[in-house]
Amino acid sequence: LVVAAVALAYFLCAAGAIAFTRLNGNVALLWIANGPLIAALLTRPAAERPLHIAGCFAASVTASVLVSPYTVLAPMFAVANVGEALLAWTLLRRFGADARMLLSLRALAAFVAAAGVIAPLIVGIMPAAIMVLYQGGDPWLIWMSWGIGHGLGVLIATPIALLVMAGRHYRSRNVTPGAKQRFAAVTAVLVAVTAICFAQMRLPLLFGPILPLIAATM
Repeated sequence: LVVAAVALAYFLCAAGAIAFTRLNGNVALLWIANGPLIAALLTRPAAERPLHIAGCFAASVTASVLVSPYTVLAPMFAVANVGEALLAWTLLRRFGADARMLLSLRALAAFVAAAGVIAPLIVGIMPAAIMVLYQGGDPWLIWMSWGIGHGLGVLIATPIALLVMAGRHYRSRNVTPGAKQRFAAVTAVLVAVTAICFAQMRLPLLFGPILPLIAATM
């Protein structure tokens, strides 16, 4: 069940990224699909890992075939996508990070370096070369677009996936008096301010959500 859920999440995230965020060199600007896979590799038993890899590989191929204009390149993109997640996981294990990495600044820094920078830039060489050979274009632009899009995507999605799949490691931080009430209040303020700022077009209020966002982050 968990393997199927992770594969489905990967497919939905991949299809959404391909459909809605393709910009420079037709590379997805925000690739969040690797987040669930990295979280699964960090949290699930070792016996499940080959199933997660196979499931997400199939999900990547399916998303590319259904949504991407590069159907013929779907298997190669799947190798790059899943290989990037595997490299990030390997580096995280080398740095000693695990499912509790959001509780340690050292582990968090390792996550940013490994999954957000090193893995996307190393693996991005392959799809950049493939895209240039297939359609031409600027290899530097495609490589940097891949690195930035995949790096940002994994930094956004992996913590969320970790909280879903390994929330037991973080629940103890929410047992302080009033924690749930504070969470509800800050979330409500953030949603309300953001909605107000984007609901009108007369005043430049996009700076408005920053303050409640800082409060929510803290």
